[in-house]
Amino acid sequence: MDVFDFRDHVVGEYEQFTRSFTRIRADDIRGFVNKEYASQKYWPEPLIQINLLIHRHN
Repeated sequence: MDVFDFRDHVVGEYEQFTRSFTRIRADDIRGFVNKEYASQKYWPEPLIQINLLIHRHN
């Protein structure tokens, strides 16, 4: 399993979930909301960290 594909899947599911509560009829507001979603503002890029203690031997 590719964790980045999994992340994209989860983000897509969450976007569908959050959008399911409203139906925006005004074109200007719908455009603004779509632009905000497209900016990835609500789900930033994944954070990758290296744990240096993983190789620590006692």
